[in-house]
Amino acid sequence: MSMCRVTGQAGFGQCRSALLVLRRHKATAAAIQSKDGGEVVKPFSALPGPRGLPFIGTLFHTMRNSSRLHESIQERHETYGPIFREKLGILDAVFLMDVDAVESLLRQDGKYPSRMQVDVWHEYRNIAGIRKGLLLNEGETWHALRRIVDRHMLKTRTVESYTGDFNTVVAEFLDRMDRILPDDKEMPSPDEELFNWSLESISRILYEKKLGCLLDGKSKDAQDFINSAHEIFATSRTLAFLPPHVSKVIMPKLYKQHMAAWETSFRVAKGVIDETIERIKNKVESDEGDVGFITHFLKENMDKQDLYVNVWELMAAAVDTTSYTTLAMLNEISRCPRVQDALYEEITRVVPAGEQPTADHLKEMHYIKAVIKETLRMYPTVGGITRIAQNDLVLMNYSIPKGTKIWVDPYTMGRLRRHYDDPDTFLPERWLRATRTTKPHPFAWLPFGFGVRACVGRRVAELEMQLLVSQFVRKYKLEAISTEPFRIKYDLILLPKDPVRIRLIDRESA
Repeated sequence: MSMCRVTGQAGFGQCRSALLVLRRHKATAAAIQSKDGGEVVKPFSALPGPRGLPFIGTLFHTMRNSSRLHESIQERHETYGPIFREKLGILDAVFLMDVDAVESLLRQDGKYPSRMQVDVWHEYRNIAGIRKGLLLNEGETWHALRRIVDRHMLKTRTVESYTGDFNTVVAEFLDRMDRILPDDKEMPSPDEELFNWSLESISRILYEKKLGCLLDGKSKDAQDFINSAHEIFATSRTLAFLPPHVSKVIMPKLYKQHMAAWETSFRVAKGVIDETIERIKNKVESDEGDVGFITHFLKENMDKQDLYVNVWELMAAAVDTTSYTTLAMLNEISRCPRVQDALYEEITRVVPAGEQPTADHLKEMHYIKAVIKETLRMYPTVGGITRIAQNDLVLMNYSIPKGTKIWVDPYTMGRLRRHYDDPDTFLPERWLRATRTTKPHPFAWLPFGFGVRACVGRRVAELEMQLLVSQFVRKYKLEAISTEPFRIKYDLILLPKDPVRIRLIDRESA
């Protein structure tokens, strides 16, 4: 058995019997019919799911298993079928994995889709008197902010213009690898190094300056920001299921740790934003142009308080999500020589030696895009795609009242045999037209969400990863040191549970 297959099977847990459960549930539902032959829409109370305790539901089970919530949801689906209801403390939700039902749900999004919120995230903003940005806003306020951000982050030509900045950061990253690589060639602290790369990359286009994350003497503020981002997600894993006023009393240490992380994060971001605004004002006076995010937001006359919070959120979101996806990708590449050879062939064929990839080069590089897509299928960073029903609706023949919270599970859906042949194997070829045997259902792959509430940073993140991974593979041959299963944990986002160990062999000196 190849290492690629072993990695996939052990990676996110095995895809056990989701398809059988799905078929059994559909057959049972189809047997309930009205006199005229049509199916009877079952009441909300008929939804299957664990009973739990009054008021708190399965909170104790959830708290004990908070780091493996993704696996718990998968197990529930295997037990109860493609739709079930569970109350996890303050989270009372319907969990959904049937792709046709997911499509039906998401295509009903109105102009202002509503998502489930993390109450403790709002708590910090309320206490500190800070506005809500794109991440936490809803309704017309969210829509107005989203339109401004979209015009800069989702415009193809604008995103492609970042290629030069990102290539500069990649060059700095590779230079740093040369400096710090030990004699045994094991990449030191891959997670931390990728955090540095990710933060430096997004900072170049947010602040139009070098933050210095890849220098040997990285600033304390940069490290504080990275640490605070980790803390926010790690503490949210537990605090998300309790009302803030309750967690403040029964878990005061964790609550204070969470609030301190937000405070540090905002302090660092605000300081850099203020410096950038001052620098931009001076450049405007001397007719020097800029194309960065803050310049764009200022030209859009974005209120300064809105600018603070939205740039801060973009900066914070970029640290963990992009870096963890890249880490999972490098892990798979190191364990799958066939995939690594295909990537190396593509980068050396398309991009001349001594040159960096351009936007035009990337249009010809289909395999790296397939590798990213396959990584996100098996290892989606997002723990759940959520909606709050804005009208009464019917899902899988169950009546779902307006206001119901609905959780779509990309982790489980990405491993359904109904949609993916051999889903536990890392197989980028499944995404290439020339080699795929089946075309996956478009709603079986949702790592960036869907529609107007899809991830605003998708194109930027994909560009960052394409440039780094392709050039990383061109310079180094990656060898896996550990063959242990690649496990993940839930910290509100999904991330590697164990250290990733990779040996880097310089191709020129090999």
